[in-house]
Amino acid sequence: MNEKYRIFLLGGNSLIGNSILKGIQFRYKNNETISVIRSGKNSDKNTIKVSDYRDFANKINNFLDESSKNIFILSFGILNQENSANKLLDNLSSHIRINAYDKLFVMDKLKSLKNTHEIHIVSSILSGFFRPSIGSYSISKYVLSKSIDIEIFLDKKMRKKIFLWNPAYVDSNLNKNRKSFLIKTSPIKIEKAVRYRSKGGEYYIPRYSVILVKIASFLQSTINKLDK
Repeated sequence: MNEKYRIFLLGGNSLIGNSILKGIQFRYKNNETISVIRSGKNSDKNTIKVSDYRDFANKINNFLDESSKNIFILSFGILNQENSANKLLDNLSSHIRINAYDKLFVMDKLKSLKNTHEIHIVSSILSGFFRPSIGSYSISKYVLSKSIDIEIFLDKKMRKKIFLWNPAYVDSNLNKNRKSFLIKTSPIKIEKAVRYRSKGGEYYIPRYSVILVKIASFLQSTINKLDK
């Protein structure tokens, strides 16, 4: 008898999140997908509209099926430019609260569930170096990634279940009116990367981007000049 999987996509409008979803669906054919969104219409019975992802996590037991293993994709977030219209401290506070703390809060709720099979968390290659034009966004991704590193270090049982994805720039609504900097990827490349990863860990898309990130982290003054 095939095992059943219930996949929750938190951030159902996310292009990257949907690419990860397709990769997971490739591995687990017998699945039911539930899309969780904050904006847009409830397109079908498998779409849940919420006002806050933290509140959804607190009520998650209402949406679980005891006969299914649960897979969660945390792909919600915001990205604001650093400019005179956005006060730096307000911008930083919003980015860290939504992109880091909210995801960590939700992850903490989900990992303690009995039938949690996998948790996929969307970060960015910008967790590894600082891009001034979206500096507070970069910081929020750094906080998210390093916090998850500590979480996995402290909880050995979760090492095989938590997937941290660091994709390069993707043409999407989140990146509207913003150009790629060092490297870019695509939805299909993200999907293919997820298809063949069955063990938790930190993954860069494309894989070689981890090398560019390490180089960029040592050349921060040059990055500051280029990213105007």
